Amino acid sequence: MNKLLLTCCVSLLCCLMATACASKPVIDTAGVDMEQYQADLADCEQVASQVDAEAMVVQSAGLGALIGALFGLVTGDSSAVGYGAGWGAVSGATSGGLNADQEKSNVTKNCLYNRGYAVLN
Repeated sequence: MNKLLLTCCVSLLCCLMATACASKPVIDTAGVDMEQYQADLADCEQVASQVDAEAMVVQSAGLGALIGALFGLVTGDSSAVGYGAGWGAVSGATSGGLNADQEKSNVTKNCLYNRGYAVLN
């Protein structure tokens, strides 16, 4: 049980650190009205907030728990099933959170590109 708790804490810490470093759009500022860019960036971030991050996390956690439980079932006893499901759920939730963050970043960048900005990253 202590291993599961430690694994959960480490995975959640990694997720929080990774999402804190989300990539902001880098644009070519030559000839760009920066006040208008800031307004457009705010609009595009609002559009990106429509990404259903919670659903992505829940779906990934559920799939991870299922895969972990199946792995535990094949490789061990009933305690391995619980440990595998817990580890899989945490790993899946972490992955889902990272994917949601990347999706939001992609939506923001595409929105800016569609508004005529040269997005470099």
